[in-house]
Amino acid sequence: MVAALKAKGWNPAVMALLPFPGLLEGMAAKSEWTAQLGAAFLARQHDVLAAVQRLRHAALAAGNLKATAECHCVIQTSRDLISILPADAELVSVPIYNPTIAYGRWPDATHPPSAFPPPPGFASPGGKVVGYTPAVEVALFGPIWGWGSIDWPNRRIVVDNRRYAILVPGHMAFAGGVWVHEAPLPHRLARVTPVVSHSGHHVTSPAMRRLLAMVRSPPPYPPPWWGPHRGVWRLPPGTIVPPPPYPPHAWRDWRDGSFDNYR
Repeated sequence: MVAALKAKGWNPAVMALLPFPGLLEGMAAKSEWTAQLGAAFLARQHDVLAAVQRLRHAALAAGNLKATAECHCVIQTSRDLISILPADAELVSVPIYNPTIAYGRWPDATHPPSAFPPPPGFASPGGKVVGYTPAVEVALFGPIWGWGSIDWPNRRIVVDNRRYAILVPGHMAFAGGVWVHEAPLPHRLARVTPVVSHSGHHVTSPAMRRLLAMVRSPPPYPPPWWGPHRGVWRLPPGTIVPPPPYPPHAWRDWRDGSFDNYR
């Protein structure tokens, strides 16, 4: 399984979601919300993690943050920090709840929280605001789980470089074991060959014209003075014609300066 994931080139953060298909379905159903949360985390990581703590305190004050047998978790408080840790490192249960209820009275009525639909087949427990999906044995998924955790006092993500290297061979270790965002490598834009009509003219759709506008256009070539007597205009559209060799012994004047643009 790990070999198949490596072949896809996914980031380990994406691999870690594989054991939770219901969670992925919810994120896909709210793709715009998911993208906005990711953008907010990249821009203001400290503030986003601080907001998580505020929500946990709100749920605790409302009496809805409890350690039950279904959550397989332990809730710890230290000063103003609330940590939710797995009671068994190999078992993880995903919480299911309505944020408009779980956090008590929402402080900003103009910006209500985004409620996710429960996963298919989930039965809400009677009399409880927060339910949990059946526990997943993350140990069955090998090294894709457990390589990172949150350092709440410092509002950062710590990484086990050794376990991370198993998923991304040759990856440079994170300095001090602290995760930092790495921008993906830019993809090359493939040149698209325009569709040619029977009359010999290029026919391009609006989408293709936008794509071609993103690609640096080459200079007009071959030179107009070289084509007619070489017969290049009688070649099929799209044929690549090499530039003419410049005779080193030929006499040059100021008009030949433009020829250097096509060498």
